[in-house]
Amino acid sequence: LSDTSKLMSSLISIFPNPTKNLFTLLLSENTKDSYVEVLDINGNMLLSKRFVGNSTIININYFSNGNYLVRITDMIKKTKQVVKIIKE
Repeated sequence: LSDTSKLMSSLISIFPNPTKNLFTLLLSENTKDSYVEVLDINGNMLLSKRFVGNSTIININYFSNGNYLVRITDMIKKTKQVVKIIKE
């Protein structure tokens, strides 16, 4: 998985990656109803946040250092994308 992937016609960027505390999720298109979830490598959901628009900031300051998966779900388009992020 890379830190830049396609979600249907939207381009997803997550930065900074690796991160220490916060990361920004940026979509190339506005979304009307999406969720971002952060999962550990076992697939356990650690954080879930609804967002509208084309960006949101996620705080993972309280997470342990390691690899995590960020799942973006567009509820309107019924699409999902998973991107890896590293917490330092």
